[in-house]
Amino acid sequence: MAIATATTGNAKTSGPERNGRVSSAPKLRPASSRSSAPTRRTKPFRSKGAPQSSAPLDKRPFPRPDLAKPSSRSKRIGRGARRSGFDESDVSTIGSTTTSAYAVAAKNAPPAPRRLAKRAKAKRRQLISHTPTAPPPASFYLLGALVAVLTMLGLVLVLSASSIRELHAGRSPWGPFSRQAGWAALGAISMIIIARVPYLRWRSWVTPILALAMGLMLLPFVPGVGRSVGGAHAWVKIGPLSFQPSEFLKIAVLMYCADLLTKRERAMHVTRATLGPCLLVVGVACGAMLVQSDLGSGVVLCTIVLSIAFIGGTPVIPFFGVTGSLAVGGLGFVMSTPFRRDRWMAFLDLASHRSTLNYQVTQGLVAIADGRIAGVGIGNSHQKGWLPLSYSDFIFAVLAEELGLIGVVAVLGCYVLFCFVGVQVALRAKDRFGMLLAGGVAAWIGIQAIINVAGVVGVMPLTGLTLPFVSSGGTSLFATMSAVGLLLNVARSEHA
Repeated sequence: MAIATATTGNAKTSGPERNGRVSSAPKLRPASSRSSAPTRRTKPFRSKGAPQSSAPLDKRPFPRPDLAKPSSRSKRIGRGARRSGFDESDVSTIGSTTTSAYAVAAKNAPPAPRRLAKRAKAKRRQLISHTPTAPPPASFYLLGALVAVLTMLGLVLVLSASSIRELHAGRSPWGPFSRQAGWAALGAISMIIIARVPYLRWRSWVTPILALAMGLMLLPFVPGVGRSVGGAHAWVKIGPLSFQPSEFLKIAVLMYCADLLTKRERAMHVTRATLGPCLLVVGVACGAMLVQSDLGSGVVLCTIVLSIAFIGGTPVIPFFGVTGSLAVGGLGFVMSTPFRRDRWMAFLDLASHRSTLNYQVTQGLVAIADGRIAGVGIGNSHQKGWLPLSYSDFIFAVLAEELGLIGVVAVLGCYVLFCFVGVQVALRAKDRFGMLLAGGVAAWIGIQAIINVAGVVGVMPLTGLTLPFVSSGGTSLFATMSAVGLLLNVARSEHA
């Protein structure tokens, strides 16, 4: 029998008191108001693979019946939320819209790796395409002025040292000077172009440049193209053009090692990941140079790479271990044949070989002594007719004779100032690649100048290296001026 009651006004209390509040009696509906139709039983929402739960729908953390099935993007955001410590069961309701933890964590979730890669690529593209609008710093103009002064002085000395010899041989006295001037013009154009293109763009071409330089090293072995000069089969002659491929290889290896040590900055303590690839490239390059009997270029290349590794932060013990190993390997190559051994060891006893192996060094010392304090004047050298290669390897002796001690101090001071400014540019570089690039170029010019001057005065063995920017040697001048373009590029980017 159905019972129907209606309570109005004050109702009797029933049930226990909870939290100080009295619960009212339940209101019962009339039996006639109840529907006699059977209630449809709806199937609760259940995502694929989700376990069946007996808890009420509004108490289940996930999935919720009032939420749509999360998409793959929401799942990725949820994973990011879990990594950041967000509780997926937390749900916030804004108005009538229920927002899941996936949507709440979207703003704080870390970006996807693809997105990070795209951002880095876009930033690098922006840096590459960015052209500095601010005026270059003082170091930019100072480096350019030093190179210009040394190059013009070299042209004057080349003309002074070679004109008489060429005239006595029945050739034009302007021959070596004209060739050197042509290479200087090409080097100046190359230096300007390289200085204007952002060096990060050159970095993106490191691998093709290295492959091209390695390919050029094979040309001296091609019959009809290769040419021997001074016992070194390291020259290429194609028509009127003659060049030395090893000079271009120095630039390519310098850029490759700088790029490699920049990419692996955080792994400098792992020598297999840093020094290992560098030594592999240096070994292949120096092997090609030694096969061509060009030991001097191999020595300079090794010192360039070691300088970059030192600037890059290579640990001390592996660095000196590699340096000692390279020195032992070079000494072993020198001692492998009697001719190389006698030529390299002759500087230890100049008097005993002054008319044979040390003839050049002896005549060079005589020219330096004749110069005294102020020199004999440009074009008035007496020893240039007796001094072999007076306009090339031994142009420093002609410089000392014609300009004296004052000229020697001035020229050496230019090299010291160049290296000092180059180091300052490296320290102020905006990124690691620019720092290693500038430091490597400064070390290249300084070390090659030291080796040439030391060989002329007899404190080191002769290596056949030229004095940078001064000696006659078109390929060497072009390569060094191109390398200076990279240094100017880094200096120009300081105020970008």
